[in-house]
Amino acid sequence: MYKLVLCLRYLRRRAIAYFAVLGVALCVAMLLIVASVMTGFVNKIERAARGLFGDIVLEPYGQAGIPRYDDLIERIVEDVDRVEAVSPRIYSYGVLRIPGQADYRMLVQIAGIRLPEAVTVTAFENGLFVQAGLAEPTFDPPAKLLAERVSTHIQAVRAVADRERDGRSDAKLPEATDDLLNRLANAEGYLWRGLANIELAEARAEALEYLLAAFNEVELAGRDFTVLKDNIVELDELLVQAADSPRRYGVLGRVRRAVGFAAAMTDITRLKDVIKELEAETIEPWPHRVILGLGIDALSFRTQKGETVRIVGPGSKITLYVFPIGKQLSLTDVSPNVQRLTVVDDCTTDVASIDGKTVYLPFGELQRLNDMAEQTAIDGRVAPARCSQIQIKVRADVTSEAELREVCEEINAVWRQFKRDYSESYPNDFPNVLTTSAEARTWRERQIDLISMIETQRTLMIVMFGIMSLVSVVLVFVLFYMIVVQKTRDIGVLKAIGASSPGVAGIFLAYGAVIGLVGSIIGSIGGYFFVRNINGIRNWLDDAFGFRPWTRERFMFAEIPNEVDPWTVFVIIVGAVIAGVLGAIVPAIRAARMQPVEALRYE
Repeated sequence: MYKLVLCLRYLRRRAIAYFAVLGVALCVAMLLIVASVMTGFVNKIERAARGLFGDIVLEPYGQAGIPRYDDLIERIVEDVDRVEAVSPRIYSYGVLRIPGQADYRMLVQIAGIRLPEAVTVTAFENGLFVQAGLAEPTFDPPAKLLAERVSTHIQAVRAVADRERDGRSDAKLPEATDDLLNRLANAEGYLWRGLANIELAEARAEALEYLLAAFNEVELAGRDFTVLKDNIVELDELLVQAADSPRRYGVLGRVRRAVGFAAAMTDITRLKDVIKELEAETIEPWPHRVILGLGIDALSFRTQKGETVRIVGPGSKITLYVFPIGKQLSLTDVSPNVQRLTVVDDCTTDVASIDGKTVYLPFGELQRLNDMAEQTAIDGRVAPARCSQIQIKVRADVTSEAELREVCEEINAVWRQFKRDYSESYPNDFPNVLTTSAEARTWRERQIDLISMIETQRTLMIVMFGIMSLVSVVLVFVLFYMIVVQKTRDIGVLKAIGASSPGVAGIFLAYGAVIGLVGSIIGSIGGYFFVRNINGIRNWLDDAFGFRPWTRERFMFAEIPNEVDPWTVFVIIVGAVIAGVLGAIVPAIRAARMQPVEALRYE
């Protein structure tokens, strides 16, 4: 009992002990912050990888692809009990361009996915903007939903601009703020054009269809422009019907003028010009749609406050030049397939390396553009449609990596049997269509290079800060040695009244353990609140001092990871207590070895 009483008394009355507690607390907080942030990075990458690729991916070696993938998928679902859902995917590469911006070219990865089927395997729907919260997203969302989302985003962009201006005149704006306001104004202009495309889509599509029909009539009639008289009468009737719809009336009036001019001047050029104009303005029909990765350079940006500003948003046009690597030729041997597309949504995985270079097309659209669609030769032989990989989701009860590898082996067995049966099952296919091998791998195995790199960095950082934290051991040692020297007479009194050497040593060891425990609790609490509010602290540093320890526009995730693992906290607390005890060992031994008479004579 006397050990506890003395231990607590020393802790309360010895101010020097507070420095030891503070040192332990700082070391614990530092370790907790580093471990939590780095672990958060690993966890985010793992979640993003699993959400993007599914639990298991069956992928061939090379670019030849997997033929008869739907039949293979059916076999996998039937033969592998633990498989829950399967979906094919195509990957290719291309160049993204924006109409009206001749200098803009961006090399991108193109993913062809089946929606809404893909969301049964991956977490693709979680990162969507327009279709956020929809259980079954598509490449053909309702025009009303598109318009609502774009209108809301325009208001958000205006709010950012108003905040940055904050009543200041243009003459008083800092250069950085002036540049941001120009970028916001540019973004708003593009968004308005996209919104106009969406709102006028139906009317333009109707007008374009009518113009094409009129053009074809003139061509079939051998450039006899008198056939346009009926078209003019019909257009006048449509204009009367559209009187209560200004947008439709305006577009139809434009068509009426073009047809009337062509009929009067017997010149088809005007029809061609208006057709080109409407084609450039009309939302592309299915399947010419695209979902952009949120983060592609110059298509969106992030402010210093963390707001995402879209420049090319829903309703905007892009052009893709797709390199058809499905031909199994080098990029220098092929000409790109060109397709104009309308943006209908954007998606984020929260990993910049993926979001900044990926666009998503309907599966069949990319299959066509990548020359992976089915083709039949004159002699009746078939080159079947192919996919780049097959993504697989397993049942919820399959949780460990070992279990996932077991499922991989079952899928590989199905693949090997499928390959053996191929020539007999599909006798009309070209004999060399299935020349490559494929292998099923877990999501972690596919991302092992990236994950292991960050895990190594995390380990290195923890080791470095752990070594630096040894200062707490040294600090406790120095302080306790001083306390033992100062308490020499007290130690002599304790021994004189019967205290044993182990008992005296126990006082100081318990003292060290209490310092380690109290310091670790204080440090854990401080570290926890720092990590949980790390993004707010970053914002405050930026607002108050202009100090940007983490550049928002370019870091890997939208927010700094701020998860705290309870097990990490427990390990650090135990380590801090052990460090306190280790620092007290030598002084405790010295105190235990003191002789009562010599201690009492100590001056």
